[in-house]
Amino acid sequence: MYAGFFVDDIMVARAAVEKYSERAWEVADVRTVKEYRNRGYAHQLCKFVLKYICANNIIPTIRTEEDNYIMQQIISKLGFTELNV
Repeated sequence: MYAGFFVDDIMVARAAVEKYSERAWEVADVRTVKEYRNRGYAHQLCKFVLKYICANNIIPTIRTEEDNYIMQQIISKLGFTELNV
């Protein structure tokens, strides 16, 4: 499932649900068009996708690269904690 954030009929941000097991789904493929960054769109989409996952009684996960500090902030705001596995 993909969710998109539209401005003037143009999708400027997106996020997806990656169903990688029956018990756990990931908030995945979060992207925002460069000109529309820093407006909270990625956070809103991640929150929307997270609610969808939780509404289905599934364990939510999310991940990002070590140097993606903006996404790390979003992940923290959503209430996730880091697992060192």
